[in-house]
Amino acid sequence: MNRLEYIWPEEQFREDDFIVFRVRSLSYPYSIAFIKISPNDYTAYNGDYSLKDGEIIAIHKLANSLMDNYFPYSS
Repeated sequence: MNRLEYIWPEEQFREDDFIVFRVRSLSYPYSIAFIKISPNDYTAYNGDYSLKDGEIIAIHKLANSLMDNYFPYSS
């Protein structure tokens, strides 16, 4: 499994109870994923690249942590 180099979310917009983040990485020049979070759920979407298994797991871990911190982001 390949691991991404440093990854980070960038908030893109808010819509109703959802916050959408673009995910960037030092390993790729463009967006690698988009994450849409709400207080109880998240959805991860493919970005500009096909990711490997370890990279997908890293995206889902990031999405989970964003969802856990939803209320500080939503204020």
